[in-house]
Amino acid sequence: MSVTGQQILKTLSLFDPIEWIRTSSGRNPVEGYTQSPHVAWRFADGGDVEIARLIETLVRNSPTENDWTLDYSARNWLLAPSRVLNECSSDNISFRQAVMRITLSDPDFCELANSDLALIISRLQDYVMNTEGREDQTR
Repeated sequence: MSVTGQQILKTLSLFDPIEWIRTSSGRNPVEGYTQSPHVAWRFADGGDVEIARLIETLVRNSPTENDWTLDYSARNWLLAPSRVLNECSSDNISFRQAVMRITLSDPDFCELANSDLALIISRLQDYVMNTEGREDQTR
């Protein structure tokens, strides 16, 4: 199961307006292989720590097959499988190099990670929708 860039944008926009986003998920449209997914984005107002911690908690509590990391230490936030970030630091390679190496060498991981991302996005969307529903009931 895979999620589209449009679905990811729509879901993250429920937390705060998005100024910029780049996603990679599903199959590579040219080569046809399943990619290691990740999402990089910037909230229009830069985002805040409360939103970051909420998203981080929702990601951590999602029943995924792999561990995921939300890095919000820079202007652009990054959500990616922890394995990718671990390979960057342990092998002293760029994020792009780690993504390509994993994409080309471990298609099973990529399939599971794409399912994870779809689950994470669904969980984020459900949280916002359920929270808004409760707020509407208390008004």
